[in-house]
Amino acid sequence: MTRIIPALAAVVLLAACSEPPKHQIVFTYEDTCKIIINDLQYGQANETERHCVREPASGPVQAVTVNFLSETCNAYRYTLTGAREGSEGEFAFKAEENVPNPGCNFIPQYSDVNVRWVLNPQ
Repeated sequence: MTRIIPALAAVVLLAACSEPPKHQIVFTYEDTCKIIINDLQYGQANETERHCVREPASGPVQAVTVNFLSETCNAYRYTLTGAREGSEGEFAFKAEENVPNPGCNFIPQYSDVNVRWVLNPQ
């Protein structure tokens, strides 16, 4: 019995580590990315494809701008906040870097300052 508990704990820990990130940005083309949300906090899973820009265009990515102009008349800028193994890093929406256009509102699930977005390679 004492051997089963450590083995079970290892399996649970491994399962937790392999869970995909709840918020992802995945470039599908040079200027297009999928924005993927697997967080039931917002009601359901969501995946949308948008025009995106890497900053800078080459080298390590420091920020990603996602164009939601057709829906919210705003673009959303996500800034690098840290590294994450197997990805190009973790990014966050920072309110001070994202001023809404006059008469426009940000969509909460894309502008939550507490969420970390994982930028995954194609």
